[in-house]
Amino acid sequence: MRPLSRKAEQAAASHDKLIASARRLFEAKGFAGTSTDEVLQETGLTRGALYHHFRDKQALFAAVCEQTHGELVDAIERATARVVDPHDSLRRGSRAWLTAAAEPRRARILLVDAPAVLGAQAWREVDQRHGFAALRDAVKLARGGRDDAKSRTKVDAHSVALNGAINELATWVAGDPSRIKPALAALDAVLAATASVGEG
Repeated sequence: MRPLSRKAEQAAASHDKLIASARRLFEAKGFAGTSTDEVLQETGLTRGALYHHFRDKQALFAAVCEQTHGELVDAIERATARVVDPHDSLRRGSRAWLTAAAEPRRARILLVDAPAVLGAQAWREVDQRHGFAALRDAVKLARGGRDDAKSRTKVDAHSVALNGAINELATWVAGDPSRIKPALAALDAVLAATASVGEG
């Protein structure tokens, strides 16, 4: 791979700086409470630099969402890296995602602002590219790994139901971090139900 030119390095550094600054502000003040002027003031970059990388504040927010979702996938991978049993992998991965997503700063971006800012469809697409894809794979393995049409439909149904439960629990915990234990217990109950119909 050829090394980046100095200009390309500067552009990459500006891109990363904009995302890092915007993320701090979005976490602290929310999307509506954050202005692009604040991002530029914090980064020291020009408005031209901002619009070179992002067409508007919403596009910048979308990039922050992608980065934040990536961290949740990393949490799942760390939690399941050496787990062999598919049911245990599903449980550990789901609990890791819930715990990471419920962190108040992440929850504000992904679960509070993102559906409104990006729109329901775009938000779902981001979710499906990241955590939902990993969740569906885990559900499929826990249900025996079959890939016929009937099995795919059932895997989809269980994945959507479980994903909805995890998202709602994460939002609930983000409002009061002391709720994490009952939330994880409730998640285990949902997972047990999924396991009990694994052959259905």
